[in-house]
Amino acid sequence: MIKTVCFQCENPQPGDIVYLVNVVFTNTGETRLDAYAEPQRKNMSREECVEGWLGTTDNIDREAVGMYRIISVNPEGEYWLAGRKTELDKI
Repeated sequence: MIKTVCFQCENPQPGDIVYLVNVVFTNTGETRLDAYAEPQRKNMSREECVEGWLGTTDNIDREAVGMYRIISVNPEGEYWLAGRKTELDKI
């Protein structure tokens, strides 16, 4: 199971592709996953990155963790994703 995801894209629907980024707030230890409609870019090179280190800025550490497809949304608003790193994960 994947932890809480903060969608940074509007109104994601089944069939949409999202790019997940693991975010760690190094000063508090809090973590979350952000979902974007586009791959994010590395801090220094500005190169698009689907999986791998993005960089750290202002005590916020970011790592791209893959491309996923939303396969369903249940009535409670829970999202199910399929992707390269797992067959099926619930958000």
